[in-house]
Amino acid sequence: MERRSGYPCDEALDDLEVFFKNNISDTQALADLLDHLIECRKAGRLGFRYIHEELMKYRKNHSDCFPFSEAEKQMINDLMHFWG
Repeated sequence: MERRSGYPCDEALDDLEVFFKNNISDTQALADLLDHLIECRKAGRLGFRYIHEELMKYRKNHSDCFPFSEAEKQMINDLMHFWG
């Protein structure tokens, strides 16, 4: 598997924003996650553990077990490698 040489914070946050907008259907959950991304941008760091926990809670509470595309799986792998 080919890995990136880096995954800048802004790029990771942009990717997560697109991912959330494409997959989170509950407006409040989406707003909460996007608010967290704004805070991450201000701090210049990615709070990936919180994001992961909230995403898993969302999927459980809303029975929304959407499948990940291959590109999303790669993004998640990269997030875990660089920010997890």
